Amino acid sequence: MFFRGYNGTLIPYSWVFYLVGIAMWITGFVLFRSSKSIKENKAIIQLKALVDELKTNGEKIVVNLDQCEIKENNYSEEKERFKSGDMLGFEPRFEGDIQFWNGLYDSGYNTEIVDVNQSVLIYTHQHNGVEEKFISKVIPRTKQDLNFKFYLQKNTMLYVDKNNRKRYYFDLTFLNPEA
Repeated sequence: MFFRGYNGTLIPYSWVFYLVGIAMWITGFVLFRSSKSIKENKAIIQLKALVDELKTNGEKIVVNLDQCEIKENNYSEEKERFKSGDMLGFEPRFEGDIQFWNGLYDSGYNTEIVDVNQSVLIYTHQHNGVEEKFISKVIPRTKQDLNFKFYLQKNTMLYVDKNNRKRYYFDLTFLNPEA
């Protein structure tokens, strides 16, 4: 704000500093809104620590993926087509008014139908004469896609806590090579 009314000769182009200040403020705001919260970071760190602990100290079971059952739950849902404010984290007032008038004209204009694919992997294992069922986390893929990936992979590892067999980890990292 200082350079807005600056008329001195020491800095010949004071408007450049004014524009750079505005650009830095916008960049900082966008970075602040797009960064993860402290709680999210702590949860990710705790989850990674738990997985590492299970991998080092847990019972390692080789899972033949052909022997696993895949249950799927696929459905469609309406989703907002226009997500205003995602980039900066706030929605201008007129944006809601525009969506309101669009909705009056055509009820399906502001929404779109999205297919949601969810599957889980169920593995049955015998431990000391007792049958145990291990269920994976929800996998956002179809049963057909998983069957193809499992055909290529053949086996994976299941890490089970020796003291509490309800704590376990399916190693399905081969499904997300970028992770």
